[in-house]
Amino acid sequence: MDSVPLFEREHRNDSQLVQRLQNELSDAKRFVEAQARRQNDLEYVNEDLERRLEQEALDRITLDAQKSEDEKRWQQEKEVLHGQLKSWEQRFEEETRRRSMAEERLRRAEKELYRMHQKKYDIEKQVRREEIEKRKHEAQIVRSLQSDSQRAQQNAANGFLDPTLNPKDAKPAAVRTRQALSSAMDFLGRQDKVATSNDARRLEISSSAAVLGGCMPESHYLNGQDKMVQFAGLYVVRGPTESKHVRYTMDVAVVELQLRGRCIQRFQSFFMLRKRLLEGLKSCRGRLPARKSTLCGDDDAPQVSVGMEVVDLLTRPRCIQCSECESTSNQLAAVKFPRRTLFTPNFQDIQERSQMLETFLDYCVRLATAWPACQRSKRLFVNALGKFLCVDLAAYLANQKEDGDSTVARTDAEEELEQPERTPSSSEVPYMPSPQECDDKLHSLDDFEDRQSEPNFSFITIPSTSGYSEAEGVMARSQSHN
Repeated sequence: MDSVPLFEREHRNDSQLVQRLQNELSDAKRFVEAQARRQNDLEYVNEDLERRLEQEALDRITLDAQKSEDEKRWQQEKEVLHGQLKSWEQRFEEETRRRSMAEERLRRAEKELYRMHQKKYDIEKQVRREEIEKRKHEAQIVRSLQSDSQRAQQNAANGFLDPTLNPKDAKPAAVRTRQALSSAMDFLGRQDKVATSNDARRLEISSSAAVLGGCMPESHYLNGQDKMVQFAGLYVVRGPTESKHVRYTMDVAVVELQLRGRCIQRFQSFFMLRKRLLEGLKSCRGRLPARKSTLCGDDDAPQVSVGMEVVDLLTRPRCIQCSECESTSNQLAAVKFPRRTLFTPNFQDIQERSQMLETFLDYCVRLATAWPACQRSKRLFVNALGKFLCVDLAAYLANQKEDGDSTVARTDAEEELEQPERTPSSSEVPYMPSPQECDDKLHSLDDFEDRQSEPNFSFITIPSTSGYSEAEGVMARSQSHN
């Protein structure tokens, strides 16, 4: 070192210092650049945070305003619901009070209905009893007159009078009645006597109907015929779907078929029976319409080609309905039938229905016993009616036919012997009302099938059982739905 000159030695030291300072300057510059980049990043992050903070503040302000509005709306809805709750509570109390009043009126109406029907049955029973006694008395008088006339003829042939024509022990009224009937028979003859008895019968039954307050239609007694179906009472039934509904009791008595029983059905069953019977009559199809043939005919007739005959065969109408079934269907549809009501039927509706249903069922039984149409529809008609009455009606009709075949010879002989004395009377022809005697036809209504259930019976009235014997009854009480 001592051999190096001072200038060179100082120059060397200065260059090292400069080199060191340059290195420090470059390091400081890099540090400053790094700090500047970091500052820029921090400023960007700060701006982003400030922007997000402002957005969060705006969202919070919006949520606070919406919260206040929702609270106000909820408070208003709460007040409205409280008001509705009070109004529904008041309405419930009002409906409860009205229901109790309606139930009370219904109980009173049921009691009144029971009393009215019981009174009707008592009057009817008394009328029947008086009628039976009157018939017995008339039959006894007729037999006595016949025996007296025979005795008088014998005495006249022998040439002396019979003192028993006016017995001393008889009452004056009986003597006058016997003399009046004897004079009438001598003057008018047997035919006029039968006509007089028929007129008296119709007058008596009409008066009985008037005594009952018009409950029994007089059309049942036309032509001197008795009713085959008699309305016997009502039942109130508790069902699985309805609390109460009314069923109608009909007593069926057909002397020709030796059939006697009782049928208990609701109005819906009667409605379905009428619909099935009309459908059965309308489903009858008789002969095919006549068509022209190319194989036979007059020589002068125009010849028809085979193709035209095939076209006529394919386009001709189906089987047409026979005229007897169509007439029977029109007569059955013309029988007055009660209409269906939208609301629960009242007492007047039930009373009118009982009369109309009695008339309708009586007409159906008369049709079945004296069938005027073809045998195709008879099978459907008898099966439907027998199912409704819960009895094999076809078997009864078959037994009646067998009995008629066994006695046809004897009947013909008796008719030949009695031909001069008998004239066709109106009582021997089954009465069938014409459409002019009935009201307007019932329009077709929607129907619902009856519920298949067996409810418990609650009797509001015991139907009249006068003249009905359990040992003689052939048909048992029907079920609830058939």
